[in-house]
Amino acid sequence: MKNASLAAILATTGAFALLVPVSAFAQAAPAPAPDSAPVAASAPSDQAPTPAAAAAPAPEPLPWAGSSMFAQFSVPTNEIFRGQQQTPDNSLNFWVRLQPRWKFNKQWQLRAAISGSGDIVEGVNTSTTYKHEFLLNDPVFTLFYTDIPKLPGDVKMLAGVTLRLPLSKTSWAQTLIAAPGLTMQFAKGFSSMGGDTLLVASGSYSRPIYQSLTPIAPDSLPYPRATYVAGQTGGLTDDQFTGSVNTRDGFSLVAFAVQTWGKWSPGLFLLESAALPYQLKDLSLNQTNVASYHIRSSTYFGAWLDYEVNDWFTPELGYQMSRSVLNSDGTWGNPFFGQYQDTQVYLGANIQLDSLYESLKGEGGQAGVVRAQKKPIGLSF
Repeated sequence: MKNASLAAILATTGAFALLVPVSAFAQAAPAPAPDSAPVAASAPSDQAPTPAAAAAPAPEPLPWAGSSMFAQFSVPTNEIFRGQQQTPDNSLNFWVRLQPRWKFNKQWQLRAAISGSGDIVEGVNTSTTYKHEFLLNDPVFTLFYTDIPKLPGDVKMLAGVTLRLPLSKTSWAQTLIAAPGLTMQFAKGFSSMGGDTLLVASGSYSRPIYQSLTPIAPDSLPYPRATYVAGQTGGLTDDQFTGSVNTRDGFSLVAFAVQTWGKWSPGLFLLESAALPYQLKDLSLNQTNVASYHIRSSTYFGAWLDYEVNDWFTPELGYQMSRSVLNSDGTWGNPFFGQYQDTQVYLGANIQLDSLYESLKGEGGQAGVVRAQKKPIGLSF
């Protein structure tokens, strides 16, 4: 995903998780012992039949089962369809995400997500503040309660608390201290169309805590920042980084569907996020060119196709687009495609770390991607 300039992405925020517990390993029933002829009472003890050995119990799942890593390389679609934009942007980007998890018991499981991105080839429209630098995103920790009884219709429900910590330069500029939140997920799996179907819907809320209501410059500037009114200098803004106000309340709604046929798994993903910023004090100034707004909203759409090579490795080919909900003229935008939007194609790799570990030990792991813990490709939470 392209590295947007630091000021351009200060308005975005949110934290949520899309996870369901890993299913327990099933223990195969032991094969019945063959019938043997009855033994006479006077038979010597050394001629008695040897009792069938008890079946070995199934191994306990690893407490960090379901831990995964994902990496991708992406390019804008206008590199393929040269007429999509008037100024084609030649660029190549990479993104990587690590998602460890730890199950304490039947009721509680801790999961985390940490990601980062960078530009391998800078495009003319990349607008990158830190060129070719690997930029970390904020880590997100989620403590899930996993023992909620199933809802009617065999719907699995999860609920948890989240905590996002400031590790990115964006959060440093926002003066973020921490972003606690709540998340809830509903998942249902069933058989259809000759395969297995998984539907997931999730909602989350976060309330970030800052030192300042507005972002400040993370680095020292060689010149003073100033504001202008009607062409005249209106005063210095000191260390103010942008005119954007920090987010007070963040919301997100997620829905995705995955269909599995053997080793092939296509999927669709849609995210809508909304941020309510802090409202500054009205100074009753005559500023006719300033529009007041109360919500920032954006969408993310992804479509992909996975192929399960083995227990731990699943390559992925996909398409993704993120954009504002509204067009520049105030009309509703198309959430799936836009000629002048940031549309990209990517090649990725899913690695199930616990399955890789068990494969290296010579034991079988859980095959395929843990589907319900899939995050939107190209975004971090």
